[in-house]
Amino acid sequence: KALLTINMAFKEVALCMYIISTLCLTLTTASTQCVFNSASWNKHGSDKMGYNMVLKQLSTIPPSYGTVPVPANTNIFEICMSVLTDGATYPNTGDITGLFININGFLDSNDDPATFYNVTGDDVEQVCIDKIMCGNGNTLSGEIKNTISSTFDIAMQIGGTGSQGGKVLDTCVLFVLGNSINLDDFGGVGVRAQSVGGPPNGGGGSAKEYHAGCDI
Repeated sequence: KALLTINMAFKEVALCMYIISTLCLTLTTASTQCVFNSASWNKHGSDKMGYNMVLKQLSTIPPSYGTVPVPANTNIFEICMSVLTDGATYPNTGDITGLFININGFLDSNDDPATFYNVTGDDVEQVCIDKIMCGNGNTLSGEIKNTISSTFDIAMQIGGTGSQGGKVLDTCVLFVLGNSINLDDFGGVGVRAQSVGGPPNGGGGSAKEYHAGCDI
């Protein structure tokens, strides 16, 4: 009986250690995220658009991106967004043509990247650093440039200009950045859309939306 009791005790200890290690593994590999609430987007163009957007910090590269180099001392982030059309508050659809992001600590005093960076995504056609325009006609010039941010740390052309090559209604972008950058360092985000109008095909409008940062 004593031997049986000892064996049972060892099994219970082993089970507890397994549960603890599993919980630790889950905690260390789980992604953290923040949400850009749809109600917090501010209209700065001729037409209004709505977006769902989530920013995540990841532990590994999602398989959908293929092989992406991840040097030592870097962090991985992903932004996924989609056009929100509900027929009332957000009656328009359109083509996402630009994504603009400010990241605290990304640029040095000379406005050059202070850390390693790699930006990729199926719809990313061009990446520009410290710019308000990236690609033909893909700009946040006007009210956003004049009153909020004259340039953005990372600007991206998403797809082609307007509807050429097909409209982009949802997209994800992967960022591999130096480990001095954390989730809280991501600041204001701007989105440019063209071919804006009623669903399903949109129209000839243009939208420039800005969000001051994560809400959740």
